[in-house]
Amino acid sequence: MTGSTPPWVSPKGAALLALESLVALAAGALSYALLAPTVPVTELELAGSAAKAGEILGGRRTDFLRAVDADWVLIAGYALALVFAAQLGRHVFWTAGARAAARFAGIAGVVAAAADAVENLLLRHALTTEAGDGWWQAAQAAAFTKFGLLALAAPVALKRTPGDARGGVGRGVGAVESGAHAFARLPGGGPPWAGRLALGAAGRSAGPC
Repeated sequence: MTGSTPPWVSPKGAALLALESLVALAAGALSYALLAPTVPVTELELAGSAAKAGEILGGRRTDFLRAVDADWVLIAGYALALVFAAQLGRHVFWTAGARAAARFAGIAGVVAAAADAVENLLLRHALTTEAGDGWWQAAQAAAFTKFGLLALAAPVALKRTPGDARGGVGRGVGAVESGAHAFARLPGGGPPWAGRLALGAAGRSAGPC
């Protein structure tokens, strides 16, 4: 295996980063579950036209608006979770390439959250006005950007190596992964991103970085 020693972090510090990631993920997801009505918000995000959005809304415009408003705390939760997990990766991955990938995961998580925020603003405008197709198409583009970045960031941020299993680090990262799977099993599939995060965790490489 090629590479250099990663930036030093104590086992306690690494475990704390893993715990912070899990807490942020849990707080965002559980807050969203409590605040948001059960509506197919992902379908609305990807509607792409006023006609399709009208079919999805089905007279529940107020419920969808509440779900969009609740999404802000979810955005903050998953963004922080990915940043903490990526920071953990920078400290426990042993090759320069893997540490660069961890840095990318953190940046991608922040950009995904920014795209999600733009999407929320577009959806809120579309839900509170007689918006034309352009607003729904813009929201769809923001949603595709968000999901694409999350699909790239989550597997890197949650990747483990044999070296990081020592101490509490492996258990902490495993807890983050288990949390993603748990949220994906919530009624209705959980938050829109949970399935993708769980899929990324399940698909991580088991070999050394």
